[in-house]
Amino acid sequence: MAGLTEVTEIVAGAHHLVALLSNGTVRVVGRTDEGETTLPSTATLSINRIGAGSYHAFAIRAAPSLPALSGVGTYASIGQSLSLTLPTGAGAVLGLPEGFVKNGTSIQGIFTQAAFRVLRVAVGNSAGTVSALTAIGTPKVTAPLTLGGLTANYTGSPVSVTVSGKPTSATGTVKITYTGIDVVYPQSETAPTLAGQYLVKAEIIGDAVYEGSITATLVISKTSDPLTISVVDSAGASLSAQSDNSGSFYSVSYGQEVVVSGTATLSLLPVLVETASDNQGLATVVQDFLTGEARVTVGSYSGEIRLRVYRTASANFADAETTIRLQSQPAAVTLSASSLTSTYDGSEKKPTLSTGGQDVSLTYEYRIQGSTGDYSSKTPTAAGNYEFRATVTTPGYSGIFAGAFAIAKSAATVSLSGLTQDYAGTARSVTVATIPPSLNTSVAYVGSDATHTAVGTYSVTATVTDPNFTGAAIGTLTIQAAAQEILFDVIPNQSADVKYVTAYATGDTSANPVTLAVSEGAAQIGSISSSQGVRRIVVANGGSGYSTAPMVTVSGGAQAEAKISGGKVVSIEVTSAGTG
Repeated sequence: MAGLTEVTEIVAGAHHLVALLSNGTVRVVGRTDEGETTLPSTATLSINRIGAGSYHAFAIRAAPSLPALSGVGTYASIGQSLSLTLPTGAGAVLGLPEGFVKNGTSIQGIFTQAAFRVLRVAVGNSAGTVSALTAIGTPKVTAPLTLGGLTANYTGSPVSVTVSGKPTSATGTVKITYTGIDVVYPQSETAPTLAGQYLVKAEIIGDAVYEGSITATLVISKTSDPLTISVVDSAGASLSAQSDNSGSFYSVSYGQEVVVSGTATLSLLPVLVETASDNQGLATVVQDFLTGEARVTVGSYSGEIRLRVYRTASANFADAETTIRLQSQPAAVTLSASSLTSTYDGSEKKPTLSTGGQDVSLTYEYRIQGSTGDYSSKTPTAAGNYEFRATVTTPGYSGIFAGAFAIAKSAATVSLSGLTQDYAGTARSVTVATIPPSLNTSVAYVGSDATHTAVGTYSVTATVTDPNFTGAAIGTLTIQAAAQEILFDVIPNQSADVKYVTAYATGDTSANPVTLAVSEGAAQIGSISSSQGVRRIVVANGGSGYSTAPMVTVSGGAQAEAKISGGKVVSIEVTSAGTG
């Protein structure tokens, strides 16, 4: 019987097997010498029982068909009568519900509550007696339940759904159970709290008349959890947000440390900070995972630094994330003057500036103060006043300083000599010496003679005029009268009756003209002169009774006095009143 299917019954003899199939046919296998496998043609259809002996087999066949049971699977609503007609020959009926009776060939009754019965009806005919099954009953009234409140946000409190549609006459209760779908939450009548999806089932229980159930999915969404972000500098001062077409940003400088911190508003979880995937600049982020504070050091002086700021993962709060933009620029260096003066010594001189502690390089440019020409990178050496500008050239830093720089003249020593000189008829000048030697100087004389030629005293000031040195000396120049003689020809002694005496007088070294005058006695000087400068002295023999003759200036500045010696002889004394 290998491969035989749909077998509902099997029996065995001494040397054979008999099988009943579900379609009412029979199959036999075994020895064939005693006819065990040979079945009559009438024993092959509509068989419902089989049997076997040692050397024989038999089959029982019911009537070809059973009478039909009218009303099989008949239902009625609660409170309505139900009548079920039984087939002819129906005998006892087993399983009648309360309130139902068999009346002849029918079953009658009224359901007072929901019920379901499977009746076994005995039916007999010439083929024998068999039992047929039929079902009668009335279902409970299905209440159209609906669920509400199937979506909610996490609040930390249980989320219960609402059920509507339970009839007011229903005496049972509505049972609600929750089972986690994407969260671990075994079936429970306790409403869940945590965010997630839950299978909700509501059903009417304990009610004889009504039934009803409904299932749905409760979704408790994660709650939005806004971030509160703070951006300050290393000293704790808040940075001011600026805006452009892309949104808000903060201006930062190369090397600056920025502190980013914050918390989620509801969960109070700290934020985390990292460079974003589209970051364009350089930054170093050091994160404190306990406080949520991140120290960000700006590592570039151009480009935009983009920081991803987000809250740590949470089962009940929606992911919260934002981007902070830092616009990086060179660090501003505060330049201030330390020394804007120097003194000439022949070497290059430049101003001294403070960079505020920053280790940066500077380039200088200069031009003469007050000029409008271009600046030059040549460092000045000469004394003078200069305009300059200094510019920070170290990458990552910026700064410029403009000011005035002065290179003072170096002090020179000035000394004067030749401060006492004899009159020479020409300008007299002092000798000026300088240290360093051979510096250009100017000398000014102040006195009675602008040409500082005449005898007298003069205030002398010698001033250094070299463009890189300064110095002066003050002294007094004395021009004293030069020693000289007035030469006369020999004047012989004269008698008392001489009317006049002729005298010749000339200057020795000065060549100044000689002036004669009567210094004592009675005489008169004539004004007759000759080409040799001869002066005639008229002798008046009057003695002391005569008034002194007036002084007569013949020419020049030399004076001469004529004296009467003993009242009879005139003695001529000539002195120079000139400057020589």
